[in-house]
Amino acid sequence: KINGELQHGWSANSGIPSLDLKSKNESLKLKRYYVFNDNNKKKCLNAGYQNVITIGAPFIYLEDPNKFHRKQIPRSLILFPTHTHEWFGFLDPVNSYKNYIINIKKISPFFTKVTVMLGWKEYQNKKIISLFNSASISVMTLGHRDNNPSFLIKFIRYVSEYEYMSSDAFSSAVFYSLFIKKKVFIYGELNKKGEIWQTVKTKNKHEFYSRLYPQLLWENFDHKSHFDIADEELGSKFKLSQ
Repeated sequence: KINGELQHGWSANSGIPSLDLKSKNESLKLKRYYVFNDNNKKKCLNAGYQNVITIGAPFIYLEDPNKFHRKQIPRSLILFPTHTHEWFGFLDPVNSYKNYIINIKKISPFFTKVTVMLGWKEYQNKKIISLFNSASISVMTLGHRDNNPSFLIKFIRYVSEYEYMSSDAFSSAVFYSLFIKKKVFIYGELNKKGEIWQTVKTKNKHEFYSRLYPQLLWENFDHKSHFDIADEELGSKFKLSQ
């Protein structure tokens, strides 16, 4: 058992979903937290959470991930657009993905095969699946993240088949794909009118990481894998011995 709370996904903030950095509950600040990287730890420390240990992402602890790799398809692209879950939804999911597909069609001629990996909630929406199929984009899902111990292994198996990976936002999938040396770029927009996730906070996060890693933006992309970025964001230097 872990004697504290573990960050489970990449985050531009504290990294701990249950952590309210503005909370005045002093007992929370006495708990132990395990986070990915320096940025996550700094956010916690600045808010008064002193018992914070940096150990890197669980993803980097997978034993011999190469054994899960499949043969790569040249000039293939897998998409990981922003997804929802049981505590967060879109105002208009169908039109949001419709807009995203309009953007993807602009670059799809560059690729021999395009596949989208939907979140489990979107995968339940037949209208969304139909939108992608109508655009000649095949659809897959990794399933629910909870009670799914093979989630990360399936991620490697599926993503390893593709030469390129893209998302509309900086996310766990982006950095995990970089870690396994995929050619990753940020591209696309789900809704110009302002969906639920497009708050000032989220917009600022996107702008910050766009300035930090401009080489990942499609307009700057050089068709190389900038895997060194994954080492930084997933905290490779903090990986503990097993």
